[in-house]
Amino acid sequence: MLVGWGGVIVWLNESGPEVSQPAAYAFGMGLGVLLAGAVARTGQRVDLLGVGVTAAVAGLVFMLEPQVEAFGEATTFAEALAVVGLANLVLAAVSARRGA
Repeated sequence: MLVGWGGVIVWLNESGPEVSQPAAYAFGMGLGVLLAGAVARTGQRVDLLGVGVTAAVAGLVFMLEPQVEAFGEATTFAEALAVVGLANLVLAAVSARRGA
């Protein structure tokens, strides 16, 4: 989900198209969900709860961006991706230990 959202953010910042930013962000999130679905169809495990939580947190960050200046910075987005990636690695390790 973050890949689609992040891709749209980069596209908006680099090309400056005349489109609705909120709609573009929602489009990017939708692309990320579609990517998760495509990965699941290949037989890979995809945690739909994780996809949903990621979408909700991304929407919350987007919603609070006007009040929290740091949410609009690329560095904050990169740090958020690092935290999500680390959390996913920890959850995968725990799942592997449980034999799931």
